[in-house]
Amino acid sequence: MNKPTKTTKWALLMAIFPAAMLGCALDTADESEALTIGGWGPASYPATLMSAYASTADGVSVSWTEHGGNAISILERQTYDLAGNVLGNWQEVTRWTNAAAGTKSYFDPAQLVVSAKTVIVGASPIRLSPDTQVGYRIVELPPGFTSCVGTIVGTCAYTTTMAYMPKATKYSVGRVQLVLKTTQATANANSASLHVRAKVNPYNETWLDSTRDNYHPGSYLPYDLSTSEVAGLQDVQYIDLWTPDADGICVGEVTLVIDGKAAFDQQYPSCVWVMNGSSLHVAFPTIRSNTLWKAYAPDTFLNQSPPLTFIGFDSLGLAAKLDSIAGSKLRDDNSPAGPAAHLGATTTLTRKDASHMHVQQHFNSLHVVYNQLDLGLINANPSYDLVIHHADAICAGWCLNVENFDGGAGYSSGVTEWLFDALSPLVDVIEHEVNDSLADSFKTDPMWLTPPAPFSFCFPDPNTLVTPTNPAAGRSFTDQGRTVVWDSGSLTICGGYTPQD
Repeated sequence: MNKPTKTTKWALLMAIFPAAMLGCALDTADESEALTIGGWGPASYPATLMSAYASTADGVSVSWTEHGGNAISILERQTYDLAGNVLGNWQEVTRWTNAAAGTKSYFDPAQLVVSAKTVIVGASPIRLSPDTQVGYRIVELPPGFTSCVGTIVGTCAYTTTMAYMPKATKYSVGRVQLVLKTTQATANANSASLHVRAKVNPYNETWLDSTRDNYHPGSYLPYDLSTSEVAGLQDVQYIDLWTPDADGICVGEVTLVIDGKAAFDQQYPSCVWVMNGSSLHVAFPTIRSNTLWKAYAPDTFLNQSPPLTFIGFDSLGLAAKLDSIAGSKLRDDNSPAGPAAHLGATTTLTRKDASHMHVQQHFNSLHVVYNQLDLGLINANPSYDLVIHHADAICAGWCLNVENFDGGAGYSSGVTEWLFDALSPLVDVIEHEVNDSLADSFKTDPMWLTPPAPFSFCFPDPNTLVTPTNPAAGRSFTDQGRTVVWDSGSLTICGGYTPQD
């Protein structure tokens, strides 16, 4: 039997699907470009790089890139309730005709804006509720169409994204902790090979480690999480625990603590195993409908607007934060420090003066290989100074800088010490991760510490807190039910003070 020609195939197609059903004029240039899975339609070009973000409860900023060549581009919205249930159908927000190629943006206000004399029957003045998720999509229509209703697959192109609304009051985030209760069912979880990753949104991750006995059956330990890409509560989109290892943990309870206050807690009567690539996942609606989240209202500092909810770490908090930063790099499943690398003894902090803090950390079982020479596992005690700068050669505003780094490989001389100090990835961990992570905790601008005027930052001296002598710490906070004392080793907002080199 002869193979059908292109003309024969089009004749068969026309006999089966008349032109009225096809919905547009036929292009006989090459039918393989027009046929699509599930149907046939004229070309429409999907939008790309679509994102939506709500920095306040006032509305959502949506952005995307248009391909060009579409007749109509429609922005649509899908709302959800607090429990994550869909509310109604997709609703058109606005549309454009013949949108040119390039980046586009649109602000979708949370409340319907109408004049005092305008009445819209059946319209709700509140379109976007705080603490909910909101879906957006760009619908692209080709020439000859004004709607996608009744069209077949391939006629319209869709690009979707999700936005997450903050609370009605804008709360920033300075510190996030995840408290894990590991049940007695857990076996071998204190093995040095176990790597557990926590995430609160797609762009944020922390590999968990502490100076305690991690994941021991029956343990109940807090872990500081990275606050990178967490500018506010809206960026805490879920909780996800994951490990690639067979040596897993069985979790009986998770608690999320934000700026010293519990924001979510869930207990699992039958513990949840995290092992072999499986995860424990707590979704956005589950967090938002939790009693603790609904009632969440952190301490605020004075009368700042928007509220300032985090002003510093006491000595235990700062040590835990520094350990978390280094521990995440050590426990990363792809860490160049080797699969057994982990934190050792607790970090010690020694205040030198109001702008200088000496830090001593302890790392165990670092695998050192250089020029195909395996130097085995070593322990190291890296140390450095945290130095506060302001309006100087180091930074234009306020910042923390790591200085006087010493790898502390435990050798008085020789090639191993040189290799460790010069080539170890821990140098980057200390010099860059500590700077950026601590700046994230005090984020007004993600790169700089920015205290509210007329305050400054300092390492306070507890002996001067009851006197007018600067630096004097600001008002104390509470942390999980205890009053924070700005002891020696703290980093916090202080009275007027200019750092000294």
